[in-house]
Formats: sequence, structure tokens, C-alpha cells
Amino acid sequence: MTKSMGDILRDSLVKKQIQENKDKEYVVLEGLKQGNRFYSMNDGTDPRFSAEGELWYKILGFVDTSDEAITIIEGGDPLYSTKKFLEYLENMNELFDQMEDSQ
Repeated sequence: MTKSMGDILRDSLVKKQIQENKDKEYVVLEGLKQGNRFYSMNDGTDPRFSAEGELWYKILGFVDTSDEAITIIEGGDPLYSTKKFLEYLENMNELFDQMEDSQ
């Protein structure tokens, strides 16, 4: 199965996000099918997949405290969301620059 450019870009962003947040204590996840939200210890690996390699979760954020994790689970702090969105845009710009440089 061939990955689309969107899938490749998304995977690159997630891998970069995981690497940049490897020192955070917790990762907050949301189930793709049921929409359940929870947090777990962050071990620096990609937490989106089941043991069988199926994509089960999307990452909502990486945080240092359980209180921060609960804030995200309950709908998030608007300032936290804005900061993360701006970081996301910055990461997208970096990836597009890298892609242009490689051509």
C-alpha cells in the first residue's frame, strides 16, 4: 500500500512531535473509533498504535503534570490550544522548507 503525501507529512509531523516531547511525563490520547480521551506515561515511543500495529489513537498533547493532562481531556485551555496551534504552524513551515530544499 502506497502512502499519500498527506500521510507521509502527517507521520513526519508526529515523529517530530514525539521526539521534541520525549522528556514530557505524559501523553494525552483520543481513541479514533470511540473518541475516548485518556492520558498515559510517555515512554518516547509512538503511542498511536495497538500492539498489532493498528492505528487506534491520535495524540492530543504532551504535558508534564496530570493536571495539564486533565485540562486537555476536559476540553483544553484556550491559551494552551493557541500555543500548540502556533507551534504546529511553525513545524509545518519547517517541513515545507525541508521538502523544498530536498528538491
